[in-house]
Amino acid sequence: TILRRLERERMDLRALVRAMPDPDAFLAAKRQRLDLAEARLAPALAANARDHRERLTRLSDRLARRSPAVALADARGRLARIGERPRTALRYAIERRRDRLEALGGLLGALSYRGVLARGYVLVRDEDGAPLRSATIAGMAARLHLQFADGAVVAIPESDTADGEGHAKRSARGGKTREPKRPAARQGSLF
Repeated sequence: TILRRLERERMDLRALVRAMPDPDAFLAAKRQRLDLAEARLAPALAANARDHRERLTRLSDRLARRSPAVALADARGRLARIGERPRTALRYAIERRRDRLEALGGLLGALSYRGVLARGYVLVRDEDGAPLRSATIAGMAARLHLQFADGAVVAIPESDTADGEGHAKRSARGGKTREPKRPAARQGSLF
């Protein structure tokens, strides 16, 4: 019984040994998997390092764009441009006003009585300096102030003709009596 039992256990052991795979074959498959994993590990580590380096570079660029130094430089640039606007606007407004003043000065010169005097006309005033607009009123004045473009002359009116046209005499300053110019005979009336 003990022998039989021992024999049976030996047989079971042999059956188990036969049923078990070869340890070298078992380990060879595991070694092959380990070799494949080891072969893929180096490229995977390199790819992982490259991916992380690229991500770090992108984050670094984003961080650099948000850097206080960059933001400060941008703000300084904006401030300089904004600070230039009032100066530019003032310069433009001054130029516009200067142009307008020159235009108004030209208009004043064209419309003022001095512009008329420069074209050869005379401004006749009474002793009080009021302008005289008719020969009748001028004939009644004691003295006339004749304003030319280049100066003034005092004259005393004389009405010695029937139609009321007078001859102007020069005052105490001395000088010649002036006859008003009459249009040439060949020129007809414009009215």
